[in-house]
Amino acid sequence: MFSAMGAEKLLSYLQFGMIVTAFLTFGATMTINAPYGRYSTSKGWGPIIPARFAWFVMECPNLIIPPVVYIHYSTPECAQNYSNSILMSLFVMHYINRTILYPLRMPKTSSPM
Repeated sequence: MFSAMGAEKLLSYLQFGMIVTAFLTFGATMTINAPYGRYSTSKGWGPIIPARFAWFVMECPNLIIPPVVYIHYSTPECAQNYSNSILMSLFVMHYINRTILYPLRMPKTSSPM
């Protein structure tokens, strides 16, 4: 586990990295016309994959990473707080629906990504 100071420093680095990534992404999307989503017909930007699988892959990190971080890296006070446990449970239930159940309910005619 991280010490309190080590965790703060790591969080600061991660926040800075996300901000830098946001600016880089904004700059790239302003200069490059990348086709994406259902309107993508262009070749050369990567493989076209079925919508169900793409949706699962896209949402899977949201289902896996937060509960793992909560279970392994939260302090005992945080983990024993019922409010935190309820909120994490609701988050996980939402992403079970979004990651597993929704792709199963998608129409077979969904456009590939």
